[in-house]
Amino acid sequence: KKKKNVHVFEQPTSFQQLQQGNVGILEESGEIHSFLEGFDIQPKATESNIEGVTTIVVGEGVVRSKVYQKRIADFTTFVNSGGTMFLVEPEFGVEGREIVPIVHGVELTIEKRIDADKGGYDSYVFAEDYSHPLWKGISQEYLKMFNGGLGGEVVSQHNVSANIPVIVHVRCGLNLDVHAVFEIPSGKGKIIVTRLQLRGRLVSDKKRTGLYERRVDPVLQQYFLNLLSYANH
Repeated sequence: KKKKNVHVFEQPTSFQQLQQGNVGILEESGEIHSFLEGFDIQPKATESNIEGVTTIVVGEGVVRSKVYQKRIADFTTFVNSGGTMFLVEPEFGVEGREIVPIVHGVELTIEKRIDADKGGYDSYVFAEDYSHPLWKGISQEYLKMFNGGLGGEVVSQHNVSANIPVIVHVRCGLNLDVHAVFEIPSGKGKIIVTRLQLRGRLVSDKKRTGLYERRVDPVLQQYFLNLLSYANH
């Protein structure tokens, strides 16, 4: 008889410092907001006011929106003064090549890869340092298990790079030349670009009933909480 390994994941854990009301959020889907509320983290909408927050989470593709771009001066002051900004999947919605300003002096070049033979989507990612706080409660083997099993896609068919030096935390791709998570120092603060796909994997949606639908992913849930904790440590 064939045997299969069964992995049992514990409920993702939050951290006390995340429950102080210092997380701001700018997103369209509302999924990140709902997820954080489930852990007694009350994020603050930052469309017009970022006073009092120390971390801002920018949802999928929102960095390219008019709402974000018209406030880029405020976000520049926020980061350069010591704040942390997370850009979640900034490449979402890009079909060609775009250069996107993030704060004054920092921009991302986003380009969809031509990768017809390989499909373009990466399902395995590799950390530069498995002892980093980003991986608290996440073992190395779990970075090959997304969406509930081995081989679930997690990084899109894009290349994303910055115009200044970065600190790479996660790589993927055939030659590990795709930066999946990286950190950009800016002034006294930092910008973290995280390309691991969170959409549909943080909060349960009963409408998703298909075999290959996105579903709650405890690995990505814990990873996202670790991201926020890292920003506030």
